[in-house]
Amino acid sequence: MTFFLVISRNVSTDVVCPAVSLLFAKTRALRQSFKIQQVAPLFWDYRDTASIESEFNSKNMAIASNQTQAQQKISHQDLYEQDFCLWIDQAVKLLSENRLSELDRENLIEEIASMGRSEKHGLESNLEVILMHLLKYRYQPEKRSNSWLSTLFEHRRRLHKAFKTSPSLKRHFSEEFNDCYDTARKFAAIETGISMDAFPLTSPFTETQVLDEDYFPE
Repeated sequence: MTFFLVISRNVSTDVVCPAVSLLFAKTRALRQSFKIQQVAPLFWDYRDTASIESEFNSKNMAIASNQTQAQQKISHQDLYEQDFCLWIDQAVKLLSENRLSELDRENLIEEIASMGRSEKHGLESNLEVILMHLLKYRYQPEKRSNSWLSTLFEHRRRLHKAFKTSPSLKRHFSEEFNDCYDTARKFAAIETGISMDAFPLTSPFTETQVLDEDYFPE
């Protein structure tokens, strides 16, 4: 099989052919796959080159135009299931241009609400970890470790960071404090092997103590 390299008459074969031969020498697998035995230059007039290039560019522009039109036909709501990141970008664009009639309001509202729920769930999880470790620290003093101290510091830090970016979460912190203690009490019983009845029904730690990075129960 012969591979034909099509070039303009203005290009010297002394330059082109050695370069192509070197390329094929370095891609042996490709050459063997297509059974390429030699490279034969084929020439045409420069005016033909310009004509072919013009036709090629026209076809590329037509393809790009068709792709753009196809994308524009996809509604913002349909985009939600197809490409979430693109859906977000499109939402920002539609909002900034005040094109509210095209906006996928239903999913946008749900996503915003979901963000709020996620922040609250994260806060509850951090609070439960702190309360559990404070119980372990008080009721298993012989097993106190730097690992426990590190865990308390990290999750307290997360709460302080959450309050800094979203001060309104402090109210949720207070509202969920008792429920989080109930969960922490159960986890502490599981991890320590101590009967849950040994832990107080209500938190022996105040909200201030829970957030205080220097507080550790005796």
